[in-house]
Amino acid sequence: MIVDMIRNDIGRVCEIGSVCVPQLFEVEQYPTLWQMTSTVVGETRAPVANIMEALFPCSSITGAPKVSTMQIIADLESQPRNVYTGCIGYIAPNRN
Repeated sequence: MIVDMIRNDIGRVCEIGSVCVPQLFEVEQYPTLWQMTSTVVGETRAPVANIMEALFPCSSITGAPKVSTMQIIADLESQPRNVYTGCIGYIAPNRN
C-alpha cells in the first residue's frame, strides 16, 4: 500500500508512463536491523519545489487519503509542520 501511495505522489510530477518500481520489497541488512525497502522512480522536468511539495510529507507518515489527512492536521495544529520525518540530503544546481 505504501509503494502505491508513493507511486501516486511521484506520478503527479513525472512524465506519464515513466513511473516504475525497479525494486519491490528488497530486504537490506544493517548492524542493528533489517529494513524492507522499495525503489520508485520516474522521469520529470518539474521544478524542485514542485517535486518536494508532491513528495513531502511522505505518504507513509500521513496515510491515505493524503490531501484530506494533511488538511485535518492543518486544522488541528497551531503551527505548520514544514519539512520533517527523515528528510535529509541536498540538491545541487545541476539537479544531482
